[in-house]
Amino acid sequence: MYNLDSIKNVMGPIVAELTPDTSDGDRIGHRDNFNALIEKINACPNVTAELLCYGCILTLPVQSELLFALDSSGYEVYRVLDIFTPDGDALSVRDVHEYPGPVMKHVNTHYSGCFEENPWLKQSSNEPLTDTVTYEIRNDTLFLDVIINYNCCGQLSDSLSITKEEVSLFLSDTCTGDNCICRCYCDFVFEYQFTGISQNNVDFSIYLKELNETVFHLWEKVKYTNEADQ
Repeated sequence: MYNLDSIKNVMGPIVAELTPDTSDGDRIGHRDNFNALIEKINACPNVTAELLCYGCILTLPVQSELLFALDSSGYEVYRVLDIFTPDGDALSVRDVHEYPGPVMKHVNTHYSGCFEENPWLKQSSNEPLTDTVTYEIRNDTLFLDVIINYNCCGQLSDSLSITKEEVSLFLSDTCTGDNCICRCYCDFVFEYQFTGISQNNVDFSIYLKELNETVFHLWEKVKYTNEADQ
């Protein structure tokens, strides 16, 4: 797992068979491929894999990151595999690099608000619509709520990138066609859960790519501070 050529020899033919299947919820088209790939890897002994981020490295094409944890004589070794993730072609291995060890881990995202409600019903709503980012700690879990007031016909999707010092969230309007803008706004709610918080300070940077935009811009930034350890 240390040699890039050996990784390409093993993983290259596997990922080369994974072609995109785009949808409104996955404009890149490889999310199901990564889920299947991780399931296959985790069926092997002495190795586990998880998706660190999906389409979050903004190269051409974009890249995703897989985190591997390997048992080396009782000692756990971590490596990150960078994978080109084109929306019109199969996956391919780009690079492998070291990982500093287990840090904050994303365990779940719940989508609510405009994700669950009929957007047309929101037109007559008198509820306040606000952009809000909040977090709280319960036991060993950090709950991060991102609420974005956005056009109710938008189709927002998300991806994450996690490092030791920062969590980057990428929100993108993937709507296509003639019905992407309506005369109403509502709150899209992203409820994230993270575990494994060992550091005192973590920045959460939230980037947004609105309808017809080609690049992400910084939408909001908050800092988690473990006040008990200060």
